[in-house]
Amino acid sequence: MKEYSNVFISKINGISNKIGFKGYQHVKNNVGESIMKFNYPYDSDKETCEVHIYRAVPDNKYNYKLSDEPIAKIQLKPEGVNVNLQDITNLDKDAPFAYKIVRKDKNTGKVIWEGADTGAKIKQNGDDYIFRFNTEKEKDPRVSDLKPHNYEKNKDGSYKLNEKGEKISIKYDYELSDYGRIDSKDISKQYGDMRSNYKFTIVSRKGTTPMVQGAAYLAMPDSFMPGAMYRGFSDANTGEIYVDKDYQKKMEGVIKTFSNSYNGSIAGLQEGIPYLKKQGYKVLFSTPIANGDDVSAHSYWNKNNMQIASKMGNAENFNSFMKDLYKNGMKYVYDGTFTSEGLEGIHFQYALRWADKNPQSYHWFRMTGLKDNNLGLGIVPQNKENLRHRVVNAPYNYELQSNGTYKKVANPNYNPNKETLVQLYDASQVTEGQNKALDKAIKNYQNLTSGKELDINSHDDTLINYVFQIDPKEYQARIDVINDLNKKHGKNLKLDTPDGTIMACEFSNFKIDKKTEGGFVTWDANTDMVKMNYHISGYDEKALQAIPDETMRAHERELIERGSKEVQDMAIQAGKYWTNNVKDVQTMYTAQTIGNAKTVEGINKLIAEEKLPKEVSLTNEALNNILNGQYMLSPKGILPKDDVTVKALMKMPLDALELGENTVGVLSTSYFSNRATTDETIGVSRFDLMKQNNPHLVKEYAHTYNKVNTLFQNEIKDFADKIIKKVDSASDEKLLDKNGDYTEYGEYVMDLVGKEITKYAMLKAIAGDNLKTKLLNTNEITYDYDALKDGTTLKALGINAHSPEEEANLLEKKFEKGLKKLSASDVSYVADSISKRIAGTDTSSFRLAEALVDRASLGLDWRLDAAKDVMDMDAIRNGDNDFDDTWNDVIQFWSKFVQGVKQNNPNAYIVAEITDVPQLMQDTTGSKVWPNGGNTDLGGRFNGEPDAMVKFFNETGITSEAGYSYFYTDLLTHFSKEFERGQGFSYTHDSLKNRFDLLLETRNIDYLRNLYTFMGNHDKPRMIHCLALDMGLFHNVDNKRQHAVESMQILSGAKSIEDTPIEFRLNADNKDYMRTVSTRAVAMSKLLSQIVNEDLKGIATQDDIKNISQALVDLANGNYLGEGQNINYQTINIKELSSLDDAFSTILKMAEKHGLKLSETERKQLIADVVAQANKMNLDGYQVHGDFDWTSLDDKTRENNYEAGKAVLGDKGDFNKYSLYTVQLTKLLKDAYLSSEKNPAAKNAIIAGMKDFAEKYDRETVKNNTKELPKYEDAKISMKKNGYAARDFKTAMAMAIKQAEFNTGKTIANKDKIVDTVYKSATEPAVAKASMIMESLGGLFGNPTMYGGDEMGMTGYEEKAKNVYLQNRNALPWSELDENSLIGGYRKSVQAAMNGALSARSNPELHALNDGTPYALDVQAHGKTREKVQERLAEIRKELDANPTEKQKEILQKEQRELTKDLAKLAYMMQSTNGDITVTLMNSGEIEHDSRVDYFKKYNIEDEKARKKFFADNNIDSINPNNRYVPIQPKAEMDSIVLGSAIALPVGTVFMNANARDKARYVVNEFGQIVKEGGGKIVMDGLTSKNGVMILRHLKKVAFKGKQHKTYFNPQYNFASNPYQKAETVEEGQKLSILSK
Repeated sequence: MKEYSNVFISKINGISNKIGFKGYQHVKNNVGESIMKFNYPYDSDKETCEVHIYRAVPDNKYNYKLSDEPIAKIQLKPEGVNVNLQDITNLDKDAPFAYKIVRKDKNTGKVIWEGADTGAKIKQNGDDYIFRFNTEKEKDPRVSDLKPHNYEKNKDGSYKLNEKGEKISIKYDYELSDYGRIDSKDISKQYGDMRSNYKFTIVSRKGTTPMVQGAAYLAMPDSFMPGAMYRGFSDANTGEIYVDKDYQKKMEGVIKTFSNSYNGSIAGLQEGIPYLKKQGYKVLFSTPIANGDDVSAHSYWNKNNMQIASKMGNAENFNSFMKDLYKNGMKYVYDGTFTSEGLEGIHFQYALRWADKNPQSYHWFRMTGLKDNNLGLGIVPQNKENLRHRVVNAPYNYELQSNGTYKKVANPNYNPNKETLVQLYDASQVTEGQNKALDKAIKNYQNLTSGKELDINSHDDTLINYVFQIDPKEYQARIDVINDLNKKHGKNLKLDTPDGTIMACEFSNFKIDKKTEGGFVTWDANTDMVKMNYHISGYDEKALQAIPDETMRAHERELIERGSKEVQDMAIQAGKYWTNNVKDVQTMYTAQTIGNAKTVEGINKLIAEEKLPKEVSLTNEALNNILNGQYMLSPKGILPKDDVTVKALMKMPLDALELGENTVGVLSTSYFSNRATTDETIGVSRFDLMKQNNPHLVKEYAHTYNKVNTLFQNEIKDFADKIIKKVDSASDEKLLDKNGDYTEYGEYVMDLVGKEITKYAMLKAIAGDNLKTKLLNTNEITYDYDALKDGTTLKALGINAHSPEEEANLLEKKFEKGLKKLSASDVSYVADSISKRIAGTDTSSFRLAEALVDRASLGLDWRLDAAKDVMDMDAIRNGDNDFDDTWNDVIQFWSKFVQGVKQNNPNAYIVAEITDVPQLMQDTTGSKVWPNGGNTDLGGRFNGEPDAMVKFFNETGITSEAGYSYFYTDLLTHFSKEFERGQGFSYTHDSLKNRFDLLLETRNIDYLRNLYTFMGNHDKPRMIHCLALDMGLFHNVDNKRQHAVESMQILSGAKSIEDTPIEFRLNADNKDYMRTVSTRAVAMSKLLSQIVNEDLKGIATQDDIKNISQALVDLANGNYLGEGQNINYQTINIKELSSLDDAFSTILKMAEKHGLKLSETERKQLIADVVAQANKMNLDGYQVHGDFDWTSLDDKTRENNYEAGKAVLGDKGDFNKYSLYTVQLTKLLKDAYLSSEKNPAAKNAIIAGMKDFAEKYDRETVKNNTKELPKYEDAKISMKKNGYAARDFKTAMAMAIKQAEFNTGKTIANKDKIVDTVYKSATEPAVAKASMIMESLGGLFGNPTMYGGDEMGMTGYEEKAKNVYLQNRNALPWSELDENSLIGGYRKSVQAAMNGALSARSNPELHALNDGTPYALDVQAHGKTREKVQERLAEIRKELDANPTEKQKEILQKEQRELTKDLAKLAYMMQSTNGDITVTLMNSGEIEHDSRVDYFKKYNIEDEKARKKFFADNNIDSINPNNRYVPIQPKAEMDSIVLGSAIALPVGTVFMNANARDKARYVVNEFGQIVKEGGGKIVMDGLTSKNGVMILRHLKKVAFKGKQHKTYFNPQYNFASNPYQKAETVEEGQKLSILSK
């Protein structure tokens, strides 16, 4: 059948603005439908513009087949076009489509340009349309960003490109440049994969439609504001937040370690909402709060994904938090942790408890070791001296006898109705009181401030306070083993020792062990996280092949497959539950808040009072449609009353009930909870499964599960009916009609309170009269959760079963019996709560609430942690699985998850964390992951990383991702060296642009708008820490000679390189000197020492400065408070060889016998002159490499050594008896003496003396007086050094002061001022750079995110992986902000600078930065576009290779430097659907990548007068104009901003700087350029572009009268098919920007 074609949509009447638009956006119309608006930038004065829509049918490789002809052509108008594709085509609602843009000359109709819009672009490839394979745009991806020192040319002309040394076989007709770029023509033309080939943009429509973007903030609840707490159940104002300032200040003084916790909770986040809102943050990310993890501080070790972790708060606290975020117009991104479970996880522990009974959850993990042995829980640290255990609620205590055995003594406090637990803990972290309280487990370590700062540096130094249930009889058996070993075998094992603990804690199902996998698969080799089973992987296949019986093997395969379906279902049900829960919370709150305010004016008043978010604003038309039932709301009156009730009751997952953990473990199995067993049942609700006759049920679970369903349909439903009837009797608005059926109002109420009814009924049924409840001030019911959990464990319930099935049946009977006891008082209590909550509401309240919550688009969002790792990535790495199949499994699972979320929040923002995809592809395809050209086909679904990633987002519907690969490194290297490797800085500023331009071609518009961008997070080092330190030295990049010399300077305490002992300087290449050196510690001491000696004058005494400097030397050596020692790296114990002075003085003495006669004055002067000259000389040619007979040396080194010997000793032929060190030292002094031209008459005598000197201190002499340096050191000492380097700067300085006092026995005055002064001086340059980076981030697309604490200037280091030091997670210093002190004032200034860097995102005039569509522009400077600059740079490099004169070389290099700066000027445009445009200009060309550059010296402004003039001329705005190391950006100029050929704007379009201090206007000229109006350059300086970023905003030509309103309807052209929708009367002044269907 012929497709629809040439369907023109042209009757669009709107604002004659003349500005075209770009992309598409999701909006709500006045009947509640989500629709699309198409826009594109074109010059409506001279052009017409069409959008051609094509049908797109996906194939099995996720490529597409397009219709031959467009199925619709949309004629754009300048103001954009409202489009309902369902009405103009026969596409299904969520069917994918493709489109292309066609711009034509208005007069001739000739096509000016046609092609793809920004987004996921496709090109034709045979019958299919495919995505881009390459990782780079229009250049060879293999060589675009290489660092030349890493790559060498092969003999065949190719380059070795990767770390494995693999080479590319193709010969190139171009060379690598000095900066790793290519000198060549357009490579894309060479490969035939030009951008113009990609003519279509694909829109998959599988995802959600997020409509709110903005600046984001990431907080860790544990450390964000631990002083904020909820009042407890026994307090008068339960649930109220209060701030304990003393506790907050105490926690700020605690160093974060692997095992401790600050006990921060949701309360801190909730208390911080006003601060975040004031600073303009729209989105709040946090680490997990709702997965039940109570043991870790970060909460990534899942215990139960259906419950709030008790340390974080409770269900009612969570609801309160969600309400506060909502009414303040902020989104919350829930951190979904689904890949694994912690060792205390309820499912993992259930498998351990029933290890010998083949429990269901066994197949939820890969734990084959449990079948034959006990599992080894890898929790014992490498340094285990503080490892201890305690038995909680043991029947017996054990007393040590004189013979070394233990005697059991009855424990008078033993409670047989409670479980016996074994707890592992760090003895150094608990108080005496905690240790003695054997009736309860230690929840959190309390001994946090004692001990030394370097006692705990990583997970190898401490352990988590784990608690595991045990059989006390098995523990007794272990005591018997210990007694036997002690008595019969002469051992001396004590229970309160590490070895005694390990011996005692070995049980039938588990034992504690060192940190290795002990019979089960962990996530990413993290022994605290048990990997969950989402599919059959290569690991499973190997295990299956080990089963010889075919029938048994098939059965085991069936169980694994079923287990994987159950695991997938659990994750999806969690996503649906929390998303729906937040929706319900927001709906109930909105209905309560609206009350009688059922007019636009009334709602606006609530918005103004900050009771509702501004996002709920709506038009009269939409309001009337809602109230009159002409709006798309959830259907009511469809189901019978009983079904409505049961469906609402079943919304409460049983494993979300806050009962004893082992009880909840039973509830999580298929005996009680709906667990899918097939693909078709994954994600299906309990109610829907019931209506389908429970197709998921397996026979062994059916009996108990069906009985539980019966409880829902009878006892719980009856309880709910009584409650609703009682609520109805007290309500003005009836919940039940005269027939007893639900009214619309009743159905709303039942749907919202059903979960709470189930919760109360089930908790009361199981806890009985021991259930403690109370009403909060919101009239919600809350519970004494601690008492509830403690009193409802299996033992407390009297359940002691012999099989999982018996256990489940006994528990079900408990519920059944308890439900039958629910009383009239229970009915009244719950009914009273509901009645009070819905007081003042009616049907229209809930209609409005449902609609407003949906329109606000502030529902629960999701971050999917380690998204790819739901499947087994290790199987790919090990070659057991293919990337294609595994990646497809990843896509299939997350597509189901997204659809589950979408059912409850169609506007959800879902962002995935995905890393290492190229590496994983290479594990399957080798280097083919980087195809040789655009036409390369690897033969699978996924052809290269861009192809795999775009298909992932297209097919799953996930909105976007965490921008690790695009922003974190590539933006950073415009300003600094990489944090994680200390290299990778970009001279040519190409990596960022290349990445951005790639994204604009391979990701959809929603992805781009919502990209999660950041410079810091809880897994990365603190930004300011790394910007302040010399990261090249920190990481000892390439083992550079400079780093060795600097290290020896710091470690020896020398004030300068010249003062550093000459032995070090001549042995800078000798790795023996560096084997035990921590260059990290050196880098820290280098920074702090410099500041101590420069900035403490007048604050500290000279002696204190000297002593602190020495203390910093100690710390770099690992010497702290009596532990460790300074290493003397001077190995040669010969005074005459120890310094240049001593050596030359000795030479002169020896020269006397050859006739040298000098007065004492002459002798001293000559020594001074020669030594000074030697210190000026480059020592590269004097390095000691081996010795004269070291045959393994390369030819060049041997020749150099020989020439040195000949220069000093003459041509002896054999120099084996001489010391190379003595010879090189002598040669250095000889060359220094000769070049100094001092005392030429003494030349012969002195040279003869030098020969005598070299002969006297020969090889044997030096060897006999040389000590060996340590070749290795204890790992613990090494970690202490690195731990010092990782500490925040304030702690490091406080340690230095403490060490200085320890060394001298004297107290140092002004400690706080010293620490604060050094901290301020050290961080000011870094804060300036950080502000520039964040300002750049804010000017680009995506949601720029501040990591909590970065805005306060916090420091602290963390490794790239494994979270070793955790110094990026210290408690935020809120207390210091309250202080009237140096540090308080400084923190506030940093806070203002950092938050201010993202302030553009909360400026309403710049909203296009948040919701616009991005487009890459070009910059022309000095008459050259970027392409021309690159061409000229290529020419310069060729000219430099042609051996120019020194003068010519100097001129060329100067031009090269200036042109390279022009490459740092980048421009991007964002266009919003209402016509607002922003253009972001970035410039970092003058910023040095090194950390501590003297900018006063760089710009020759040492003189204060010159400096003031320079600052004034360039409008420099500095955080501290007196700090010479604070980066300075002088004025930069550009000719124009170039739009390019694909887009256009009408001539005369005006832009203004968002910075009001810049009064200039910028206009579009006839050449498609934005230029300064009236001529002149576009100037970027401190006035026009704060932090090197200028944001221009478009000035609309049309001025509207009256107040502007947000409108969701275009009455002049309405495609909606809803027959009940009324046309809107448009008031003048309304924005006609968001479409209706």
